[in-house]
Amino acid sequence: MREIMTEEARLSEEHAHLAGRQEAARTRMSELLAALWPVHQRNIASKAAGLSSWDEADRRFTWLTDMYGAAAASYAAYREQSSRLAANMAAQEAARARLVTARAEAEKSKDALLAEQLEFSKQLRNIRRRIVSEEEQLKDILRTIEDLDARLAAPPAPAAPVATGSLSWPVDGKPVSTFDPAAEPPRRGIGFSTAQGAPVKSVGAGKVVFADVLRGMGKVIIVSHGDGHFTVYAYLSRIGVNMGKEVGGSETIGEAGYYPPAGGPGLYFELRFHEKAINPGEWLAVRE
Repeated sequence: MREIMTEEARLSEEHAHLAGRQEAARTRMSELLAALWPVHQRNIASKAAGLSSWDEADRRFTWLTDMYGAAAASYAAYREQSSRLAANMAAQEAARARLVTARAEAEKSKDALLAEQLEFSKQLRNIRRRIVSEEEQLKDILRTIEDLDARLAAPPAPAAPVATGSLSWPVDGKPVSTFDPAAEPPRRGIGFSTAQGAPVKSVGAGKVVFADVLRGMGKVIIVSHGDGHFTVYAYLSRIGVNMGKEVGGSETIGEAGYYPPAGGPGLYFELRFHEKAINPGEWLAVRE
């Protein structure tokens, strides 16, 4: 569009120049015609009267020939400038038409981009609502488990007290997202990229209190480790344990499935104290 506007400005400048030259040619032609017309009229009226000799007749003829030639040249110049001016005006009209088209296309592109941005914002709002919904689902499940503790036997006590840096890793993989509850949207756990079908293991001894599909998180396993501590394993391709099963630390409970943030197979893992998500990285054993 900038190139078209530059071309239009150049043509406009050229138009002013051509118009000036056309006006100069018209003025010159008018002056010559103004000088010739009376002579032409006298010649018609008097024929050869008033001529004293052939030399004078020859001089008058030569002068008139030159004047007529100059007038013809001025007329030709005027026509040429008029033609060039007409071509310039046509070029300006074409440039303006291209500019209008380019502006219309730009408006369409802008409208399309705006539509994409609005759609993206809509999807982002939906994702945020879904994340809130998933959080509420987890809280509701954990609340139900704690409120109805009589429904499930208490999980066996771990061989040693659970302490920071003492839990085994839930899967062999590379972290792709970290715990950051202040992020937008909040990240309440750790995400891993793994091999296809990588075994998912309980990070400590406990009891399976949930093994089912959870909207927005796929197949999910929740293990209670006692004292209000729970671990959450989401986006599984396979659940390998039933609810109520007692599991030991590093025991395989399922397989990693498709995890969107990893763009392939992976696992989403959370550690919770009652309903509150806590940083799993502080509790997992340091890898060598």
